[in-house]
Amino acid sequence: RYVDDIAKSLQTEEGRAKIIEELEASLDKVSMKIKGYNLSGRPPCESSTKDGASVTVLGYRWYTEPDVFGLNYPPIHFGQKQRGRLDPKTEFYGRDGCNKTMAEFVPLLLTRRAISKIFRRIFDLLGKIAIYLPMPKVLLRRTIEVSPAWDEPVPEEIREEWIEIFEDLEEIRDLLFRRA
Repeated sequence: RYVDDIAKSLQTEEGRAKIIEELEASLDKVSMKIKGYNLSGRPPCESSTKDGASVTVLGYRWYTEPDVFGLNYPPIHFGQKQRGRLDPKTEFYGRDGCNKTMAEFVPLLLTRRAISKIFRRIFDLLGKIAIYLPMPKVLLRRTIEVSPAWDEPVPEEIREEWIEIFEDLEEIRDLLFRRA
């Protein structure tokens, strides 16, 4: 059996303790157990973190000790997934020794398909970066107008504009937002 995350914000430690007690009692009635709890101001539960500092909640990274959210989209890459997994040799912009500029990193023959794959990785349920998204959307529309085929390289001037957008996306990827 599987139950996803339950997100609840409470003002007091007593309120937390009461909710935890009620939840455990309810789940115990159907022989279910809690894997772990992540509470603000404390390190995340080991079973729910990959990096020891954050957990995924609502498509964001929640850094539990400082109680802030960060965006949860991966560094830019142009790798192809096969059977749901990236090739281990996939190069990520700015990671694992990749010292290229964005202009060097972005393929010379950038296609609409590659652009769409990067753009669709951004999930922002709460609209925290909504102010940054109109420009890429307008540019995507222009890209479609000048390069309607999915696998046709976009013109160089459009590629250069996408390079600027990708640089912006990399910068905002590290933004943090207060939870409350």
